[in-house]
Amino acid sequence: MREKVKTSSNGLLPQRLRDARLAKGLSIKEIADLIGLSRQMISQYELGNVPPSPENLLKMQQIYQMPTSYYYKPYNDTPIRSQEYFRSFQAATKSMRETAMLQSVWVTREVIPALDSYVKLPPVDPLFAKIKNSEALDVRTERNMETLAKLVRREWDLGLGPIGNLTRVLEKRGVVVIVLPLDDKLDAFSFWEQGRPYVFVSKSNNAVRMRMSVAHELCHLLFHDAEEIEQHLKELEDEAKWFANAFLMPLGGFEKDVFSTALNQLLLLKPKWKVSVPAMIMRCERLELISEERSTYLWKQISRQRWRKAEPYDDQLETEKPVLLQQAVKLITEHGIKSRRDLVEKIALQSDFIEQVCGLEPGFLSHEDNLVKINFSKGHHPDVNNT
Repeated sequence: MREKVKTSSNGLLPQRLRDARLAKGLSIKEIADLIGLSRQMISQYELGNVPPSPENLLKMQQIYQMPTSYYYKPYNDTPIRSQEYFRSFQAATKSMRETAMLQSVWVTREVIPALDSYVKLPPVDPLFAKIKNSEALDVRTERNMETLAKLVRREWDLGLGPIGNLTRVLEKRGVVVIVLPLDDKLDAFSFWEQGRPYVFVSKSNNAVRMRMSVAHELCHLLFHDAEEIEQHLKELEDEAKWFANAFLMPLGGFEKDVFSTALNQLLLLKPKWKVSVPAMIMRCERLELISEERSTYLWKQISRQRWRKAEPYDDQLETEKPVLLQQAVKLITEHGIKSRRDLVEKIALQSDFIEQVCGLEPGFLSHEDNLVKINFSKGHHPDVNNT
C-alpha cells in the first residue's frame, strides 16, 4: 500500500511525477540523465521532500508530455487488487507490470469517472453477482469449467454456435474492455474496481488471440477470488484456459463441425469459430475427439508448418475493437455537452492516451469542434448502449 500522498506548497502532487515517469517506462536514472540531475534529487522530487524548481519541472513536463492540470489533480490513493489477475505474470518484469498497472489505474480513476459524470455506462450484468453469491455455483467445490461455460452461455442466451463478437457481448453486460500497448510478455489482465469488471488486453494480440485472452479473463472475473489467485495461480490459470476453450467452442456445437481433424480441415473452421488451430486441437483433446497418438501427430504437424506463433488467416480475421468508451466520448462531444479540449482538460491525461484507451481515431481530441455547449437536465444522463 502506498504512503499518504503529499502535496507541495504550490499544489503539485509529487506522486504524479512518479506516475508520469513510470507511464513513460523510464527509470529514475534515465530521467535524471535526461534532465542533468542526480538520481537522489529525482527521488526527492517524487517523494515530495523537495519541490522541483520551475525550470526542472518544465523539463520533466516536456519529457512526460502530460497536461499541466494532471500534476495538480487530486489523487485517489485507494489500493487496488489488479496484480492478482495478471497473465504471464512471472515472465513480466517489475517495470512492465508497473507501467501496465499505472495505465489501468488511469483508465479506472481518471477516464471512467470523467465520462461517467456525463453518460451512463451499461450496468454490470446480474450474473456476476449471482455467481459470486451462490453456494451452488461455488467453483471451490465444482471446478468443472465445462459446466460453468455452459451456464454462462445459457444465462446470456448465446446458444451453442460461434460468438460473433465476444468483446461486444461483454461490453453490453457492463464489462469495460480496454486495448493497451502492453509489452509482449503481458498478454492480458483483469480486475474489479468500484463494482465494475475491467479487462485489459495487449494491442499486439491478433484476432484469435485477443478473443481467447478476453474469454480467459472473463473466467477470472466470474469465478476466481483474490485469495485463490494468490495461493493457486497455476491451477486457476489452467482453469481459465479450460473455460475459455469451452466458452468459445461449446460442447454440443463445436464438435458437430469437426468432420476431420486433419490440419487443413481444422483450418477451414477458423474463420467461423475465430479460434486458432492449436486451440481447436486442445478442444478436440478435451472432448476426446482424437486419441493421444493423434494429438501428438497433430502437434508435430503444427511445428513442422511453423504455426506455433503465426498461422493462416491470422492477418485476415478482423480484430475485435471495444466501442463502449468510444461511444461515450462521441456522445459527450457531438452533443456539445463538453468540447473535446475541455474533456481532455477534465480527464487530465495525454490526449493520445485517451484516444488509445477509448478506441478513438488518432487526433480526434485534438480537433476542435464547433458545437454549442449544452447540458442535460439534472439527474438525466444519456445512456451508452451497444446495439
